[in-house]
Amino acid sequence: KKSYVASAIVGVSSLSQLESILDYWNTPSLLSEDQINLLECIGKKSGYPMENPEAISSEITSFTPPTTYHSYAKTSSPSYRQNVGAIIQNKDGEILVCERLNNPGAWQFPQGGIDENEDAKTALFREVSEEIGLPKSALAILKSHSGYQYIYPEKVRISQGAKYDGQQQTYFLCELNEGAPPIQLEQQHAEFSNFQWIKPEAFDLNWVPDFKKEVFKRVFNDFFNIEL
Repeated sequence: KKSYVASAIVGVSSLSQLESILDYWNTPSLLSEDQINLLECIGKKSGYPMENPEAISSEITSFTPPTTYHSYAKTSSPSYRQNVGAIIQNKDGEILVCERLNNPGAWQFPQGGIDENEDAKTALFREVSEEIGLPKSALAILKSHSGYQYIYPEKVRISQGAKYDGQQQTYFLCELNEGAPPIQLEQQHAEFSNFQWIKPEAFDLNWVPDFKKEVFKRVFNDFFNIEL
């Protein structure tokens, strides 16, 4: 299926390379899916139907092409995957952070995408159960904030095969109920290798990648009035 949003880098760095790709339009069997996506993005930007490559080629000559065809897709609004994050707090005011299994030294909150026909609260309880083994009965939601957004860097988006430009998150602050079972990281699709309880002010911003740091700054400010 052809996509208007890039899924890989195309090594196009000059107008001549773009024109060479356009020359192949009459023999689409010679085009890779990535090249077709590039052409469609250009067509979307120019407003011309793709059946008219001559008009599109004329439009291209009026601007300098970027390095990747994903840049053309950015002429429309970014697409965001809806996501939830769980800030779980114990009776001592400590919050749970977990170390990613595939990235030692990277600590974060349990989190994940909202599935189709699922609301944010349902996704929250499902993700917490799947990732750290806590049932819904173990948590009491205290408050939530929405609208946190970040865009994937190109390399991250490609390596993850992401279908979206980024994520839009809702974070929930949850109290760990008395009698809750212990954290269980050994899940069917394990994501974490370790966990710890820390005071909110002890969170190290260097635990998260650069493109997520602004979101974490806002989260800690909104929930704990802390500036990381």
